[in-house]
Amino acid sequence: MIDIPRDLPPLGHVGYIVEDIDAGVDGRVGIELIQPGEGATPQASFLQEKGPGLHHVAFYSERYEEWLDRFRRLGAEISFEAEAEDEINGYRRSFYAEVAGMPGIVEISEIARDRGGERT
Repeated sequence: MIDIPRDLPPLGHVGYIVEDIDAGVDGRVGIELIQPGEGATPQASFLQEKGPGLHHVAFYSERYEEWLDRFRRLGAEISFEAEAEDEINGYRRSFYAEVAGMPGIVEISEIARDRGGERT
C-alpha cells in the first residue's frame, strides 16, 4: 500500500458496490454503482467479504501510462487492470491500487477517447 500522491488528477467518480443495481438507483445517480456479475472478480470478492459499500474513488487523467508507471514505481499493488470500449464512453483503460489514507481503492481511469472506426 502506498501513500496518497498529492498531485492526483481531478476526481472522476466514486464507485459503490451494491447487491442489486436496480434497488441502488433512485433517480439520477451521481456515483458509480457496481453490481458484480457472475464469476470471480475483485468486485464480487469485495461484496462477499465486506458487503455493500464504498469500493473505490476514481481519478480521470489523460496521462494514464504515466500514472500506472508511477504507482508501480512507488510499489503499489495493482489489483485490477482493464480496457473497455463502448458507444457511450469510447475507449479507455483503468487500474485499481490500494493507497494508504484512502477509503477503499484508488482507480486511475483514462479519459475516454474515440479511436475511430466502429466501436464494439
